[in-house]
Amino acid sequence: MKAFCLFLVFLLVGCGGIRITNLEDYLPEKEVERIEFKTVDSSLQHIFLDEAYVAVQNIYVYDNTIHMPYAAGVNVWANILSFINGHGIGRKVIINEETLSIRILIHEYVHHLDDLTRDGKGSFIDVDEFDKAFSKMKKHGGYKNIIDHIEKGANDFWTNVFGVGASSEEMAYLSKFVWKKQVPQYMLDVYRNIFKVANE
Repeated sequence: MKAFCLFLVFLLVGCGGIRITNLEDYLPEKEVERIEFKTVDSSLQHIFLDEAYVAVQNIYVYDNTIHMPYAAGVNVWANILSFINGHGIGRKVIINEETLSIRILIHEYVHHLDDLTRDGKGSFIDVDEFDKAFSKMKKHGGYKNIIDHIEKGANDFWTNVFGVGASSEEMAYLSKFVWKKQVPQYMLDVYRNIFKVANE
C-alpha cells in the first residue's frame, strides 16, 4: 500500500518525465548559439514582457515520448493526458526532445497565457480583439501563406480535444510570426501584453 501511495504522489507532482532547463542539447545549432536561448528561463525572459514572464516562470518544460507537444493543465483532458504520461496534473509544457525549438516553446507558453486570461488570472490576450485582427489579416492577400499555415495546423483532432478554447490554436500558431514581426501592426498590438517585440 505504501508503494502505491508513493506512486500516486509521484504522478500527482509530475515526476514521470525529465525536466528540461538547459536547451543546449535540444535546440537547433543556430538557436542555441544565441546566449539568450541557453536555458528555458533565459528564453522566456528574452521573449516575454515582465508580467507575462512572471506568470509562466514556474510552468516547467518536460521531455516526453509523445511526439506532439502540449500545454498540460489547461483543461481536464490535457491534465488526464499529462497524468497518464507520468507528468502529474497542473500547468506544464510537455515537449518531445526531437520537436523542441524556440518556436514550439513560444506556442505552448502562449497557450498558458491565453488560458490564464480566460481563467481570470491575468490579462494577456483578448479573444475578441484577436478574432477581429485575424479576420482582417485573412482579407489581406499578402498574408495568405501565413493564414493557410495557421488554419492547417490549428484544426485537427489533437488541438480540438486538448486545446484551450475557441481561437486558441490560431493565437498560438500565429505567435511565431508575431515574434518574428511578420504580421501587421494591428496584430502586433493584440500581443502587446505578451511579447517584447510587440512593444518596440
